[in-house]
Amino acid sequence: MYATEREAPAARHSRRPVRRSLRWLAVALLLVASGATAQEPRLVADFETEGSAARWLLSEGPEFPGARGSFGRAEEASHGGKFGGRLSFDFSGGGGYVAAVYRTDRPPHIAAVRIWLKKPAGHTVTFRYLDQTGQTLQKNVFALDDRWSDVLIGVESFEIHWGGANDGVVHGPPVLLSFSINNAGARTGSLFLDDLRLIEGRPGTAAGGETVTLTAYRFDAAEQWSLRSRGSGRGSRLDGRMLRYDFTRGDPDIEVAPPDHGLIGMPLEFTVRARNHGGPHPVRLRLATHFMTFEKTLGTLPADGECTLTTPAPPGPGWSYHSGENDGKIHGPLRVTGLVLEKGPRVDAGTLELLEIGLRTRCSPQRHCILTARTRTGDRGNEFVATIQSMASRPIEGRLSWVLRDWDGAILEEVKQPVRVASLGASTESVVPVPAGDRPFVEAEVTLVADNELTPPAQAYHLTPVGRPEDPRKNPASPFGMGVYLSRYGGDPAGLAEMDQAARVAAEAGVKWSREDFNWLRIERRPGEYDFRYFDALVATARRHGITVYGLLIGWGPGVKPDTIEGIDAYCRWASAVVEHYRADIRHWEIWNEPNIFFWQGPKDLYAELLKRAHAAIRKANPDALVLGCSTAGIDHKFIQRMLDLGASFDVLTIHPYRATLDDRVFVSDLQRVSDLVRWPDGRRREVWITEMGWATNVPHNALTQDFQPVTERRQAELLARTYLDAIASNVAPNISWYDLRNDGTDPVNFEHNLGVVARDFTPKPAYRALAILTQLLSDTRPADHPDLGHDVVAYRFEATGGGRRVYAVWSLEAKRTVTIPVSGDATEVNLMGVRRPLAPASGRVSVVLHPLRPTFVVQEPRPERSR
Repeated sequence: MYATEREAPAARHSRRPVRRSLRWLAVALLLVASGATAQEPRLVADFETEGSAARWLLSEGPEFPGARGSFGRAEEASHGGKFGGRLSFDFSGGGGYVAAVYRTDRPPHIAAVRIWLKKPAGHTVTFRYLDQTGQTLQKNVFALDDRWSDVLIGVESFEIHWGGANDGVVHGPPVLLSFSINNAGARTGSLFLDDLRLIEGRPGTAAGGETVTLTAYRFDAAEQWSLRSRGSGRGSRLDGRMLRYDFTRGDPDIEVAPPDHGLIGMPLEFTVRARNHGGPHPVRLRLATHFMTFEKTLGTLPADGECTLTTPAPPGPGWSYHSGENDGKIHGPLRVTGLVLEKGPRVDAGTLELLEIGLRTRCSPQRHCILTARTRTGDRGNEFVATIQSMASRPIEGRLSWVLRDWDGAILEEVKQPVRVASLGASTESVVPVPAGDRPFVEAEVTLVADNELTPPAQAYHLTPVGRPEDPRKNPASPFGMGVYLSRYGGDPAGLAEMDQAARVAAEAGVKWSREDFNWLRIERRPGEYDFRYFDALVATARRHGITVYGLLIGWGPGVKPDTIEGIDAYCRWASAVVEHYRADIRHWEIWNEPNIFFWQGPKDLYAELLKRAHAAIRKANPDALVLGCSTAGIDHKFIQRMLDLGASFDVLTIHPYRATLDDRVFVSDLQRVSDLVRWPDGRRREVWITEMGWATNVPHNALTQDFQPVTERRQAELLARTYLDAIASNVAPNISWYDLRNDGTDPVNFEHNLGVVARDFTPKPAYRALAILTQLLSDTRPADHPDLGHDVVAYRFEATGGGRRVYAVWSLEAKRTVTIPVSGDATEVNLMGVRRPLAPASGRVSVVLHPLRPTFVVQEPRPERSR
């Protein structure tokens, strides 16, 4: 919407020559690769003259009011020449975005836009194109944080559109071009823009990215494919790339599956090659994106011989989909989850030699590389390892720049290494030793510098062990929960050992609660026959490590009609049996997960009936039990209010207040607001539990458009601490569970695989150490007050329940600053990694340096009484 835009101020400055970018040759090569006619980018705005700047407008996002901004020429915003454009923003009053809008003057048809951008960390940049019909087309733009990025934006692949023709098709040259900074980071700051260039051509021909064909899977041992079946699976086995299948025992299909890893780029086409020795069999390819599954029958393998089956990638004709968002759209990177061999027209056995799954995929024109980093122990000790995977059709040469820092940001070491990455799926490694010394935390950030590549930096971390023994005593008064999810481990000896390890790791960090799934089909395999042995072992494991379980009751059982009153009644019978069985061990039971979104596939109002009937059944089975209800994705006030209006019964409201960024004061206000919404009729507050919340540390996958801002493991640690501190200090959330303890997988680009505070191999991430320090400092304390240390400082004071010990948790919101805190006697500053520094009081106060959004603690222990 541009109706309320106004002219941006233009300062008076003398004209200076401008250094124009000479990188148009790289753009020409990209145009040739995509089949377009190469054109030299035409510079249309360099901010060197008042006239150049006067063509820009300021928008303060009128459809999301509250933001304030300004736009004009500034020397500090220059990339080349003397001046650039500075778009300043202030989101203190809310709002969605501010934008710098360029008014075109008889423009040609353009295929792409190129512009230099420098954005503050944490924020996203959005590009809008207003066409001749009045239609606005929009997509997010990838730019590096806090450094200049020469960004190429194709006039294609827009994510949303509205107004005018409203068909998602570009109609004619642009009327307006807009660059906005979105409210997703610091409240105030600036986006710098310089040298706006237009590339003439037909929309959709310039920046569509490079299309490459590569082998996604070779079925070798390193890929770790496994065999599964909906039947007995007897007689079938997978030996390397040779599948020996046997349909003589009644199996309807046999599936081979790889580990869950995302495919690079934007897949366009899949090719499966195999050599069959047996009867003809249909072959089905199974893919996944987020929680949704795509399936398609590719064709039928011939009775004998080699066959190649090819299909366009989803979405499209022939693809079925189910679960998750259930909308047939791609949500995040695609993954191959299985290749299914179906029973043929005759029952037989045979062999299938799996040769290859080929992939034709497309990558962003400036995102050919995926850079990841990790820590490993090598022959020379601990070291940081950077891996670069390339999708380019040409070798890429550049350099890797390493910066090693401690927790406070002090630079320990800087290293530069030349690097050359071969083309088309190749990868290369570079290594830097971990600095000597007994530091609890070392961060290595590595950046790839290569011509015409915008590759996000990667980070790796070296942590010393926390060295904290677990406390096997339960403490139901503790607010420190965690999604330990012991129910995700097997019931065999290896699975139970891994379950015990997970509980021990959680307990050593001070976790006292765990949310656990109680799977209906795992308990009641046949109607009326209950087998609790697995969950008995689970509950015993949690008890052994001092962890109190609250149970999540979700899913439909055997022979049950989902999303019906009959199904709900069956659910209640099963829930009663579970609650009765665990009457001595589990008091809190949560009814379903996120029913306000796709996890509940039935009518939303029907969930109210489930909650009402389940509450009655659970209370009958155990009058002391408490029912946790709603369990909303986000804080869905509309859904919660609807459940209340329908008479849904629950004792504790549960919410999952995930968010892109954490505004501490807004978060606390959100918790208090929803607590007010669910007050009991007599005005008492109903408890509000956070049963899921977290941030993932995945690497953004290489797609043509990218709206995900990566969260580093350092930032995850800071967010975890602030989440628990804010929620506890709100005085309305007495139980908080981070999602989750352990990474769900090893794929660096998969969002769901990277939410844990420990890696898949249980290696602690910085968030784990932060949690351990947090629980140690706040053990047996209660929130006291919120000291006022300045408008841009968050401060909470906690006091030991028995008196004496006092803990301040403080951090700044915008900039580094120093505050003073009142103390009586000596005090100690403790950072999130557990480093302690004695503080010397002066006039009853101590001074502490605060870093933006990084909690630190001031601990005052009681003075020992003098003996008389």
